[in-house]
This record gives sequence, structure tokens and C-alpha cells, in this order.
Amino acid sequence: MRIGRPLWFVCLFAWLVASAPITGQNSFLSPHQDHVLFVPGLIQRFSRNPQFVGHLGGEMNTVAISGTLAFMGMGAYLTVIDASIPISPTQIGHVMPSSGLVQDVALAGDYAYVASAWAGLYVISIATPTAPLVVGHAPGNAVNVTVVGDYAYVAAGDDGLRVISVANPTAPVEVGIFDTLGNAIGVAVAGQYAYVTAERGGFRILSIADPTAPVEIGSMFPRGDAQGVAVAGEYAYVASGYGGLSIISIANPAAPYQVGFCDTPKFAWGVALAGGNAYVADSFSMLRVISIADPTAPVEVGSVATPDGTKDVVMAGEYAYVTSRHDGLSVVSTADPSAPAEIGFLRAPEMVQDLAVAGPNLYTATGWLGNLKVISVANPAAPRGIGAISVRADGVTLAEPYLYATTGDLEVVAIANPAIPEGVGFYNTPGHTTNTAVAGDLVFLADGFNGLEIVRFPRDSTGQASSGSNSLTHDAADLTAAVATKAADAAQEPGARLFMPTISQRFTRNPQFVGHLGDNIDTVTISHTLAFVNMGRHLAVLDISNPVNPLLIGQTAPFPDSVQDIEVAGEYAYVLIDHLGQSGSIRVISIADPTAPVEVASYETMTGAPAMTVAGQYLYVLSDDLYVISIADPVTPVQVGVIALNHGRDVAIAGPYAYVADGDGLRVFSIANPAAPTQVGFYDTRGGAGSVAIAGTYAYVTEVGAYSALRVISIADPTRPVQIGYCDAFWYTTRITLTEGYAYVAEPFHGVRVFSIANPATPTEVWFYYTPGYSRNVTVAGEYIYVGDGPEGLRVASLTNPALPVEVGVYDPLSYAADVVVVGEYAYVVGDGMHIISIANPRTPVEVGSYSAVRSVSAVAIAGEYAYLTTLWPTGLSVISIADPTAPVKVGFYETPAYGGDVAVAEDYVFVADGIYGVRVISVANPAAPVEVGFYDTYDAKNVAVEGNLIFVADEKNGLLVLRLDDAWNVE
Repeated sequence: MRIGRPLWFVCLFAWLVASAPITGQNSFLSPHQDHVLFVPGLIQRFSRNPQFVGHLGGEMNTVAISGTLAFMGMGAYLTVIDASIPISPTQIGHVMPSSGLVQDVALAGDYAYVASAWAGLYVISIATPTAPLVVGHAPGNAVNVTVVGDYAYVAAGDDGLRVISVANPTAPVEVGIFDTLGNAIGVAVAGQYAYVTAERGGFRILSIADPTAPVEIGSMFPRGDAQGVAVAGEYAYVASGYGGLSIISIANPAAPYQVGFCDTPKFAWGVALAGGNAYVADSFSMLRVISIADPTAPVEVGSVATPDGTKDVVMAGEYAYVTSRHDGLSVVSTADPSAPAEIGFLRAPEMVQDLAVAGPNLYTATGWLGNLKVISVANPAAPRGIGAISVRADGVTLAEPYLYATTGDLEVVAIANPAIPEGVGFYNTPGHTTNTAVAGDLVFLADGFNGLEIVRFPRDSTGQASSGSNSLTHDAADLTAAVATKAADAAQEPGARLFMPTISQRFTRNPQFVGHLGDNIDTVTISHTLAFVNMGRHLAVLDISNPVNPLLIGQTAPFPDSVQDIEVAGEYAYVLIDHLGQSGSIRVISIADPTAPVEVASYETMTGAPAMTVAGQYLYVLSDDLYVISIADPVTPVQVGVIALNHGRDVAIAGPYAYVADGDGLRVFSIANPAAPTQVGFYDTRGGAGSVAIAGTYAYVTEVGAYSALRVISIADPTRPVQIGYCDAFWYTTRITLTEGYAYVAEPFHGVRVFSIANPATPTEVWFYYTPGYSRNVTVAGEYIYVGDGPEGLRVASLTNPALPVEVGVYDPLSYAADVVVVGEYAYVVGDGMHIISIANPRTPVEVGSYSAVRSVSAVAIAGEYAYLTTLWPTGLSVISIADPTAPVKVGFYETPAYGGDVAVAEDYVFVADGIYGVRVISVANPAAPVEVGFYDTYDAKNVAVEGNLIFVADEKNGLLVLRLDDAWNVE
């Protein structure tokens, strides 16, 4: 069972402890400070460390009730909740005993006993609930805890059961231990026995007559994996994972046996007993009520939808308090066990991937967990959830009254009423969008390997939420009305807590495509002074009237999948799309106006399609088979013929014949009647043919696989193709093109090989044109060759000497976009370095400058004449002068200890979210010499935002942290 940080982290931690100077009383670790992990000397080195202010969220595994107070684990924090008004539980206090995640809480008198995973058992005084205080600590693993008398019984994972004396709560000490079979994760105590659940190790009964020497006296294996446990009378009730609820007779502790069970639909994690019923936390969204009036025949009598990740449940009077690892605390009325109803909940994110702040509200993205949450920080010391919507966002950008959430795609959420966020728009991006920037009604998307995508979202709406909101509020004063409302909601939306209809039904105001820049260029076709290339999932048109400086002049909206091939005939471009190898489609694009290419027709093929060619009024499309499609009317393509192949790869047309390269070799088809192509000739190339080109009476065929070669085949008689020449020179090729006397063969990862074919019987390699990317396509036009070089864009080489191509021009749009910031007429895109894009005309964005000395850039922030980049390699903060956007220059660098994840700027300070080393505060008063002046350690800082002198941190396991820089920092 994994209950701590990764092994590498523990080893690093141990090394740091061993390396720490011993000065006074344990200068490295203090049991009463908020954070366990510090790098030696940091506190002494820095004078301006952020101070903790508030916290909300984190992984929520447990809750305990005392009177009107609930004590809940939120990440590494013990959080105190005022539940005196069940409909509106409110956070009133918290403390972070260590950086170990809180797994369980037990209450006894004025103390809370907190199991903090690998960090151990902590004793916390709760005499003042608004200011809980750590008073004692016992090291060692701690997953679950029960306190009886002077002893705490701790289920300690693979360490078994630990018995800790708490006679003096300020000095807890381990007095006994028993190593159980399996991982001990639950414990209940009754009389002289401890009942331990050990997952696959089953249900174990230990005698604790002598707490210093516990001994196992009985065991059994219930259905499923033993998780939570509760004991009453002669029975133990075990939440058994996928086995549901198991009821075990313990009348004879030496011989326990199962007397009954009740299966639950999901994963039974925790169980509590009240009034003849067992309340089972059935993870993945339900609390089940099971009658145990007859323990031998338990039966479910009621259920209620609770948040995903339901983990623990405790009972107090007529209420069940249910924790969700992913969402918060639910309060469920059980006045009628057959109709339990959620009447209140405290929203809190388990983990925060990204956040945006506006005035008193924070908007947090929780990634795959599925809820985008709105948190009020009007009181920074006590942030509280006020709204939520089912959006699986890992990034958010705010431009009121809208929130732009990145989910891989883009979702637009109206936040005119922050308590009732409402989805209003969706845009399916070609790549995987991770970050956005907004300028007016334009949204700039950092779309991963698709580069920069630009869409327009008209801001002509008030952004007001409709009355049919997809979020629920719990501010009603009347408890009965609230219960009725929840019941009505549940009846209308069974099993759903936050309604999420399909995207196509949900939104009516979807963003529209405007412009795009970036991604691989694999395919290129030339027509006069225009080059038609794929740019990821777009068709882009480049002006090559000056081949040395190709210019983007037009492009289509994104296609649903990747572009495989492009052919141009007259005023139309035919684009071949491959749908993940399962099917294909042909898109007919009008290029009458090259600056505004527009799709006018499409045709679906049955299987994936790698290549095609145009001849007269027909389009010959290769898939697994060869399709002949009439384009006599380009806007209504019609299939007229088809013939079976063995995995077709390339096709060339010469006269009344089609020459097809497939998995068997070169096939020759008569197309005198295109509706009925007939095979008339065949040449076996042993390894299968990869590509084919025709010149005169010769077919030039590249062979793939172990027998790779360039073969020259005479087709003087197409019915009897005969090899007359051969050259063994390469491993794998993708496309071949010919000019007078020369063949140019694209070879991925290498470039273009040049062969002299002046004498077809003796083809000879005469030169190799190296390209830095993945050369997939090569086209000759006039005195130039154009190479689609994958992530390295379009390469243009002069053929003044055909045997010695010389590169003269490059069109290399950014290949990867991780973050984007827009300032004025420029978009700053980072990922593979930093690219500065002029967006004066957003339909044709143009790169005007770049900085590539750093490669793996995570995030960018702009302030004045400087760009601040966080990088994975080298790790740290790079300061780039952008005074001249066409010539950015690095002026400073500061190395951070982990990896630069996110960055924010305020005044003369830069704040870097640096993973497991928390938030680094770096002074850039002198940009050429950045210096760290403070830090705050967190579990794993992912994102950082600044508002005034407050710093908001998205932490992997601790949710939202609110920090304050000291009062000397005054931001107006």
C-alpha cells in the first residue's frame, strides 16, 4: 500500500537530513511548524518568505464529529468545520501538522488524533477549535486510528497494528506492535479486542488484553478486500471494496465467520452504524443505507448521490457526514433512512491544477476529477466554495464575464453569477490545449503539438446564467425546503450531482475558428506561386513567389483528424484525412481565393487512406484498396470504381495506367475505363513497395523493410514490368519525386537522398540533403525542391545544381505550444523555446521573433520589456528582454531546485511554482541578476497566481493554499 511520497523523494529527504548541520535542538525539523520538509539554510538565507494565510481542499479521506463540529482531513491539513447549521457547513479553523496527507482522525476529549500516512500520528489540541494546535507526535506509518482510554490503536499499512500510549497527549509513545498479514488500513476496538481490516489480508482479530503485547487470535477473509470496519454487539460490519458490505459474527473471536452480505454497485470504502442501519460509503458517488435488522439478511433500503470519490462516513443524530476525496463534505439527512437526502455540502477541491483570481473569487481547475470550482477568498484566512460546474479542466483563464477552461479542448463558462457558473460554449481543438490567453473576443490557445490556435468568441452576451443552471446552491434558510429541493433535483437527475448533458446539446455559442500557426508540416503540393501544406489538422496556403521567404496567407479551420495528402487541380484542393487508420475522408477545398480557403464538399472512405492523386476528372485514392472517384463536379464527388489491394501506399498515373505501390510490390492497372480498373501487370519487390514515380517508360519504386532499395522498372510494356536498375542505399522512405535526370527520395529522420538516373540502368546516389526533422514528402517545382520536414516545417532548397541542393528558405512554425500570453499586438508562445507572434491580423499570425536557447518551457509571464520563462531544462527562471520583439535576448537566469512549472509577476517579484520545492520568490529588481529572496514549501506546487499581496497556490494534494508576502510589499 502506497502511503507516502515516492522512494526517490524519501531518499532525497534522508540525504538532506543527514547533511543538515546540527545546531541547537533539531534545527532541521520542528514538530510544531507547518511544514516538515525544508532545505537546510533556506530560512536563514531568505528574509522575505511568504506567510501562510489560508487553505481549502486537498485529498479528503476522513471526517470525525464532536457536537456541532466536524474535523476533516483536507490534504495535509486537519480542518475544523462548523456544522451547527447542517445546510451550510463552514470552515472555521485548520492546522497542518506535517506534509503527510491526513488519512484518519479520532477524537477524545480536547484532542484530535491524526493519522498522517508516512509522517506518523499527531496529537492536536482542539480546545480552541478556531486555532487547533499540534502538541504531540509519534513517528511511523499511520493510516487509521481509534482511541480507547490511554491508548491509540493505529492501523499502519504494512507495519500492521501499532499501539501508542497517549496517557500524556504531549508525549505519545509506541508501546506495542503486531505485524498483520496484508496492509492494515482499518481498526475498531471493543472490549479486549482490536478488529483490523487488512485489504487482501482479510479481517484480523487481535487480543489487546495486554496493549503492550497484542496477539492475533482469529481471522477470516470476507468477500472482496477488507477496508473500513465498525463493530456492534456480536457482529463486525466490514466495507469490503467491490465485495460490498460483509457482516461477520465475532461471538467467538477465535473463529469469526461471515453470516451475511449486501453487494453495493461500486467500491465499499467506509461504514458507520446507526438505528439498525449500516451506512456505506460506496465510492464513485453513492451513500448506501442497508438495513441490518437481520444481520444474516442485510438489505439496501435507501441511497443518495454523493460526490465522486466517496471515502468515509460518520453518523451524528439524524445526519450522515460523508467525505469525498475529490469534492468536499456532504451533509445527508437520514431522518427517513429510506429516503436520505443531501441537504448541504462544503465544496473543496481535492487537487488544483490551475487557478485564476478576480477580486474576491478564485476559479480552480481540478483536472480529471471533473469539477471546476468557484471559491470565495473575501476572507483569505477562510476560503469557501460557493459554486461549481462539471468541467474536467486542467487550466483556466479569466476574462470577465467568462472563464475559458482548457480540457484538452476549450470550454467557455459564464460567471456573471459566480455561484452559478454556466457552460455556454465549446471548441474542439486539433491538439491538446493546455493554456489560453484572451484579448477582446479572440481566444489564443496553446494547443500542444498543434501549435497556436486562434478562435473568436463573440462577447455580445451579458453572460448571465439561465434559470436552468447546472449547479446547485445551498443557501436557503429553510431546511425542509432545502431537503425538498434536493429530492426534486435527484428525481429529475438520477445519480447526478452536477448535471452535464452532452456538449452538442449544452452549448449554443461555440467559439469560431479565426487563425492558426504551428504543428508539423508533412505534405506539400505546389501550384504556380502557392504551396499547399498541411499544418497539423489544417490546410495552409503559403505564398512562395519568393521561395527564400515563404509567407502564410490563408488556412482552413481544423479538420477532425490528421492530413495525409494534398492534391491541387484548378480552383480546388483535395485533402485526404486519416481517421486514426479506421476510416478516411476527402475534403474538397475551394481555393479560388487562396487567402480564404473554404471546404465545399467531403467524401468518406471505408478505411484509413495514406495517398491519392488527380488525373483528369478522377481522383485515385489509396486506402487498403484503390478507389476511383469522379470529380467532374468537385462539389459532389462520386465513387465510380474500386479494386482490392494489399495495403496500398502510393499511386502514380501515366496515360491510361495507374501504377500502385502496395505491400506486395508494384501493380499496374488499366484505367481506360476508370469505373472498372483492371490489373494488367505486376512486379514483386520482395519487401513491398513504398512509393512510386513515373518518368517516360520507367517506374521508380522505393522498397521498404529489410530489402529497402530504389528499383528502376521498365514499363515500356505495362503488362510486363521488368527491373533494369537497382540501388541499395537506405532503410525507409516515404515519397519519391523526379526531375530530369534525378530522383529525390524523402527518408524520415535523415533528409532527402539525391540519385542520378541519367542512365536508368545504373541509378547512383550522388548527394544527401540533410534536414533536421522528419522528411515525409518532397516536391519539385521549377528550380526548387520543397520538403515537408515534420516538426521542422517546410524546407526549400535551390536546384541550380540538381545534384547539390542548397537550402535557401525555411517556413518553420512553432511545433509545440505549452503556454501563451497576449500583450498588445503580440502573442508570446512557449513550449519549444519562445516564439513571438504578430497577431495584428489574427487570421494570418506571423512569427516575428524567437528565442530557442531554452527548449522545454512550461510557462511565460510578461511584465514591461521582459518575458519570464520557467523551464524544465535547465530548471529555473529565464529572463528575456523583449524590448525588440524581433530579437529577444536572454539577460538573466536563476536556477530553482526542482522544475519551473508556472510563473506569475507582480512589481519587482517573480513567483515560480517549483513542484515539490514549493513557491520560490525571486526579486527581479535587476532583471540581469535575479535573486531568490523567499520561499514557501508545499507538497507539489503546480500553479501560482497573485492578487495584491496575496499569493494563491494550486497544490497537487493540498488543494488551494493562500499565502501573504510581508507588509513591506505594497501593491496598489
